[in-house]
Amino acid sequence: MYKLISWIDINIKYFTMYKLIGWIFMNKIIWDYLSSRRSGRKVEIDWSQLSLNPNAIYLLEKNMDKISWLCLSSNPNAMMLLEKNNDKIHWHSLSKNPNAIHLLEKNMDKIDWYQLSENPNAIHFLEKNLNKICWTNLSSNPA
Repeated sequence: MYKLISWIDINIKYFTMYKLIGWIFMNKIIWDYLSSRRSGRKVEIDWSQLSLNPNAIYLLEKNMDKISWLCLSSNPNAMMLLEKNNDKIHWHSLSKNPNAIHLLEKNMDKIDWYQLSENPNAIHFLEKNLNKICWTNLSSNPA
């Protein structure tokens, strides 16, 4: 028999975060995709997965020491965090971030053109740099 949860608080050190909605069955949750790990009864956040989550920026700002900058660099909602921490950007990941074109244009020497070729917001930029395009990746670009 499944136990239906109406609300659950996940308390982690200094804050209370997300609450599950009423129709979610606890034993059906895939914890890795929820950005958490379970070790026994304890729930631990998987900060790499959470760094990819566009809706987790507030939580990441409160835990800057736990951010995976590799993952965060591809997060489209993380632009303010990335701009404030330019030295921590992973340029390979940032090159595929659709909201990072303005940063990439200012740092052309750091662009991964292989990844940029898949970025749907980079078409205008790629048109100006035809000799740097990865044509295989451009072929899978949804733009």
